[in-house]
Formats: sequence, C-alpha cells, structure tokens
Amino acid sequence: MEFEEKTFALKNGQQALLRRLQPADAEKMLEFLRETSRESDFLLRYPEENIMGISEEVKFLEGICQSDNKIMLACVIDGSVAGNISLRGNDYRKLRHRAELALAVRKNYWHLGIGRAMLTEAVGIARNLGLKYLELDYIDGNARAKGLYESLGFQEIARIPQAYCQPDGTFADAILMRKCL
Repeated sequence: MEFEEKTFALKNGQQALLRRLQPADAEKMLEFLRETSRESDFLLRYPEENIMGISEEVKFLEGICQSDNKIMLACVIDGSVAGNISLRGNDYRKLRHRAELALAVRKNYWHLGIGRAMLTEAVGIARNLGLKYLELDYIDGNARAKGLYESLGFQEIARIPQAYCQPDGTFADAILMRKCL
C-alpha cells in the first residue's frame, strides 16, 4: 500500500516525519520494539520476548509493503523511530470491512501529539480503503491511551477479563474499542 510522506510539528515545535516503514527499516524497528517494551508495561510483549532477527523483520516488512490492506507507519524524528502504528486489514471477505490498529510511542516523545497524528492518519487510510470499522485494544489502566482513543471517537465494545498478566503477577483486562467510519 502506498503512502505519501508527511511532516508535522510536534507540540514542542520539533518537526516529525510520518512515513511508511520499508524493509530497510528492519534494524531501526527492532530497536524501537526493544526500547518501547522496556519503557511501558502497557505493550503486548516483555523486552525479552522481542527475539525476531533482522532477516525475519525484513520479511515481515516486505509482506506488509506488498499488502493492499495492511500498512505500518513510523513517526521519524532526527532519523530515529519515535512512534509506530500498524493498520492490519483482514484477508477473508467476511471480515474485510474491519481492520485492527496497534500503536506505540517512545516514552521520551509522549505528550507531543505523535499518537494523535498517527491515529488520525490511520483513520483516513481506513476510510480510503472503504473500511467500516477500526478496532483496537489496550490494557486496562492505561489512562493516556483510553483518553486518546475516546477523543478520536473510539468506543469501548467489550472487555476480556484478566487477559494480560502484568510483571508483578497481577492481571489486567483487555479493553476492546471500535470506531465506526
């Protein structure tokens, strides 16, 4: 899927580039995944679970780039990946009206508007694809994510009790959200 690069100003005045991830970004993406999983317990993986090698990440990104209903965007600041969003459409006809989003931002770039910019762009892409619904989930307790998603029109549609085991051994619910397009 094609995407035209865009620049935007962060809340601190710094310039950011929003662009599609390419296979050549594999090493930067692996570093981003390792870093963000160390910074927050609200992401899917623990740091030690980021075990994909560069060749595997290259193949993964090649598949995304060749897809007509999947895209991964990066917010790049000074050559470094500061944020990432993926939009994953479904291949089965019964599900092609829906897509799933996943979002992560490096901690030192929180509260600068990156998440909002990437989500807004993903909503526009979804509309252009003719999708009816965008769906995502977050770990209960992540108030920043909840506020951002709700401000962009996502609504809670379900909960999965005790879906995530946190580092301290406690459990947290998965909050499923949907935006009608």
